[in-house]
Amino acid sequence: MGSGYVYHCPDCGEATYVALGIGSEYTPIKVFYGDDVDPPLLKDFLPDLQYRTAALLLQSGGVPDTTHPGCYGQKLYYCPHCRILKVKFFCTIVKNKQSWNPVYTCELCGRSLILAPNQENGDDPSRDQMAGADGEVLRIRCMKCKRIYFAPESGCTSKILWD
Repeated sequence: MGSGYVYHCPDCGEATYVALGIGSEYTPIKVFYGDDVDPPLLKDFLPDLQYRTAALLLQSGGVPDTTHPGCYGQKLYYCPHCRILKVKFFCTIVKNKQSWNPVYTCELCGRSLILAPNQENGDDPSRDQMAGADGEVLRIRCMKCKRIYFAPESGCTSKILWD
């Protein structure tokens, strides 16, 4: 079951929805391989280049890591320079004892995004998750007015479980 959190910009009130985890209907087969009718959901979750890399790995004998809760799904990433949080799809594909994970870049500065710490359960962006590995605060960027704010500053107005 995935969890969603809604934060509102303190200036303009625009809602930012943070969806984390993965729904129970998103089985490893559906996500990584698809079925006779539908392509893999991974195609919807990853940017095209990342998807092509993942698909090639899977087609050539790579295996997705699905061994524990939170090993694939929507997770929080952040830019170490801009300190902005982003929700991106996380997964691991193992081939020949080597691991591959999707790599994302910041839309503002182009630096590589880093997986936010303390996400072992794949849910609940607590205050611990709103800090980077260095303990410094991470923030949300309002897509409407562009204000950058600390999520708990505005308060989570809704928590939604999604499937």
